[in-house]
Amino acid sequence: MERANPAIFEFIMRSIPFPKRYYYAEPRDKITLVSGAAGFGVVPGPLTLTNCKLLASALEKNADVHSTLGSDMISKKRHISVPGFLILFVAIMCVPAAAVDETWTEVRSPNFIVVSNASVKEAQNVARSFEQFRLLIRKSIPGLSADPGSPLTILAVKGEREFLTLLGVEKLARGEVKRSGWFISGPERKFVAIRLDVPEERRYQTIYHEYTHLLVNLNFGSIPVWLNEGLAEFYGNTTVGNGESKVGEPGVVALDVLRKKPLIPLKVLFSVKHDSPYYRDEDKASVFYPESWALTHYLMIGDKRKHAHKLDEYMKLIRQGVPDKEAAEQALGNLDELEKALRIYIQSPAFYSYSIQTKLDIGEDKYAARQLSTVESLAVRGELLVYFNKPDKARGMLEQSLKTDPDNARANEAMGQLYQRLGNRQQAGAFFSKAAELDSNSYMAQFYSAQAKLQEDGDLELAVKQLSRAIILNPGFAQAYSRLAFALRRQDRLPEALAISQQAELIEPGVIVHGINTAYILLDMRKTDEALAKAQNVLTKARTEADLKLAENLMNQVRNIRNMEQRREEMTSQIESNNQQIRRDRERIQEENNRKEEEKYQAFVESENKRKAEVERRANLKTEAPIKLSGLIRSVKCDYPAAMTLIFESKGKQYRLYAENYYNVQYMAVGDWPDDEEIYPCRDLEGNNAEIELLRVVDTEIDGFIETIYSIK
Repeated sequence: MERANPAIFEFIMRSIPFPKRYYYAEPRDKITLVSGAAGFGVVPGPLTLTNCKLLASALEKNADVHSTLGSDMISKKRHISVPGFLILFVAIMCVPAAAVDETWTEVRSPNFIVVSNASVKEAQNVARSFEQFRLLIRKSIPGLSADPGSPLTILAVKGEREFLTLLGVEKLARGEVKRSGWFISGPERKFVAIRLDVPEERRYQTIYHEYTHLLVNLNFGSIPVWLNEGLAEFYGNTTVGNGESKVGEPGVVALDVLRKKPLIPLKVLFSVKHDSPYYRDEDKASVFYPESWALTHYLMIGDKRKHAHKLDEYMKLIRQGVPDKEAAEQALGNLDELEKALRIYIQSPAFYSYSIQTKLDIGEDKYAARQLSTVESLAVRGELLVYFNKPDKARGMLEQSLKTDPDNARANEAMGQLYQRLGNRQQAGAFFSKAAELDSNSYMAQFYSAQAKLQEDGDLELAVKQLSRAIILNPGFAQAYSRLAFALRRQDRLPEALAISQQAELIEPGVIVHGINTAYILLDMRKTDEALAKAQNVLTKARTEADLKLAENLMNQVRNIRNMEQRREEMTSQIESNNQQIRRDRERIQEENNRKEEEKYQAFVESENKRKAEVERRANLKTEAPIKLSGLIRSVKCDYPAAMTLIFESKGKQYRLYAENYYNVQYMAVGDWPDDEEIYPCRDLEGNNAEIELLRVVDTEIDGFIETIYSIK
């Protein structure tokens, strides 16, 4: 799927045809039937009975009648003299027509759905106008996604009375602006309501304005308010033709306002947010919108596109998170000088515009048309009322539809939407589930049914299947990807959830909620650094108060988790460091013990070698005839493995006597030794009198070898 170039305004230098001069001249006044005028999109009233009475009264009194300049918002009064025949003409024209039953027709073009109570030809003309504007936008901005996921449904009605009825409005409040149309956008469906009694050149200005907002937000997210409104006004003034459309024509009244009222300083203009008085207050907004258009026009195509590269650089800085005012000063230069240039530009007698070929491949007469049943038309109009926040009127219309045909899937969908908005999730879920059962090929029915299950902790596996089905039916519907990612996340299928959420971002790169969902999935996957980078990206895109709140909340959560992980990492690192020290100490102690054991072993080996050598030496000693000595055993020393050395004292002289193996010595007990008591020489002999039979040797170490010991106790 094609997506807009990240360098948003590079298309200016590449794609916009060379602009032509458009000469501004204030048009002559012309009589309209508008009873008041304020705000963009003001239109003349139809020949209703009320307007006829107003006009007749004005004509009779030779009174002041309002006039409008083109399609713009400022009206001027002119005093005119009215001939008598005109009064008669008005009287004839104002005879009410007989009421007729409404027939609603659906026309489907490649990208739009038109539902109308006018003729098929008029409905096809409406579809053609939208197709041409869509083509124009795509040619103006290469790579732009002009498909919001769900087809735009346009309800086109014959006149003001039908228009107000369509929107559930009894009558306009005193002083309320008469509009040519409404653009009604929700996350799942988007509607346009327009009047066909308005001249075509003025019919679509407000709609094109809002449709431009939709596409800009879809592709680029929130951009500075002045530029968002400036682009919407720039393209809103488009004149769509059968084969060629004009872009960049100035708004007559916008110029009139700018030439009569003080401009907003650019330093202020660049800082305007959606909650700013310049955006909300009628008097200040009457300058903000025209000035935003004028500055956008100047930067995009003024002076033969001389300044277009500055606007491109400005948007690059904005996407990098540079504050609006700072980005403007860096990219657009000295703001005081720019403001002076803008003032001169506004007073210019001519402005550049350009033409784009918008000839369609398919003629409007080829668009499929069919007559809707009463049930179908009630369902569509009822759903519009749901989105227009007219719940009571929506309920009545939808109940009428379902009473006639309880198995109408669209009516069940719309009724589910109504109960959803009223906070009755259980009832909403029931209608959504029925809609999905009735029409398995309706991606919206599948989506709504799955969403209800997710909200009510219903059948999670079925919700996943329904969302997957919705994506198959409409691969461009980002909301289905977003909810499927949520469902998979709840199933702990995190890699799949991440891929699905990233796909939603690709389809709607300007919708920051998709990026927020991706960041939370990354947190669940313990990819905190990636989540932090995503949160920072989301924060740079957020400009509305609601988006900023969501982005800041995400950033705070990610940072808190990152800080906790850092503390955990520090603790883990400290514990690991301590464990390493313990391991080093243990290794050192073990090495010391091993060293000592080795020393002991070496000492033992050395001692053993000495012993063996001594044993061998003593074995080779020459012995004399056996003798017996009587005396006292002063001490006994036993050595490994069974050697025994006695210090024996006899007649005042000490002898050192030795036995290589004391088990080979004969022991005889004399005196008080119990008969059954064994003698342990190493323990029992010391301190006893004894008579020892030995073999004398001539040696410096020992005096003889022990043969027999007679111990006397």
